[in-house]
Amino acid sequence: MTSISRTAYPMLSRAIATDELLARYALSPKERSFVTKNARGSRGRLMLAAMLKTRQALGYFISLNQVTYQVIETLAS
Repeated sequence: MTSISRTAYPMLSRAIATDELLARYALSPKERSFVTKNARGSRGRLMLAAMLKTRQALGYFISLNQVTYQVIETLAS
């Protein structure tokens, strides 16, 4: 059976290895600059970063309550 990440609608997995988290969800300097310029406050920056990185990883937008704690923690650090 095809893994869920290789289907038409991939989903975030609940457990992601630390090295994969950093590779997939760490902000580049250009992304960090974009987030800083376009969001107000720390919550706004975190929300924009989460939407940006999950969109890049999945290919579509998801609701913020679907973003896993691991991803949020990685983006916040």
